[in-house]
Amino acid sequence: MAVEPLTESIVAPDLAADAQPPDPAPEAPPAEPSRSRRSVLGAGLAGLAGLVLGSLGRPAPTDAAAGGSLVMGAANSAGATNTSLTTASTGTALLVTQTGGGTAMRGAATAVNGIAGFFTSANGPGVSGVTANNTKYGVYGANDALTYGGGAAIRAAGEQNHGLVATTASNSAYAIKAINTNPGTGSSAGAGIRALAGGGNRRRHRCTGDISRRRGVLWR
Repeated sequence: MAVEPLTESIVAPDLAADAQPPDPAPEAPPAEPSRSRRSVLGAGLAGLAGLVLGSLGRPAPTDAAAGGSLVMGAANSAGATNTSLTTASTGTALLVTQTGGGTAMRGAATAVNGIAGFFTSANGPGVSGVTANNTKYGVYGANDALTYGGGAAIRAAGEQNHGLVATTASNSAYAIKAINTNPGTGSSAGAGIRALAGGGNRRRHRCTGDISRRRGVLWR
């Protein structure tokens, strides 16, 4: 039996029909509008104004208050509180050096009987003042009252020890030099030194005074 030839043609599948369409190209981002110089300047001024207004609610850094840090080169106020410094070192707890022509350290008290400076020591000198200038004073005290009231520039109370000890190693200097600049006459002439001894036995030492001032030392 003869075989009939195939007359149907084989059709290849349409691959193009099943293919996915390509992705669309990404859109370019919109261009930012250019800012004018006026808008840039306005934004800068607005930021500056905000900074200034924000700082109004904060204390200035020069107004160091109680509990805050000590601000150098500015006035500091602790209000009604005290400030203390304690150290266990073998050196100086607080050193203040003045390299200009001013004062290294100064204290002021305005209340009645207020003490501008008070120092105590358990085993050493309470206060030590030293100068290397032969025309200056190691310690200087002054009473600026305009009238007499019994006060003094310096008061020494030794309690059970000497009230004042003065020494010198120069044959051109005095251990104690006292001058009364009041040129009074007679009984109103002030003495350079007045010494009052208590007790039953009073000791008087020979003293030489300035004749022009009537008496240099008054002993009682």
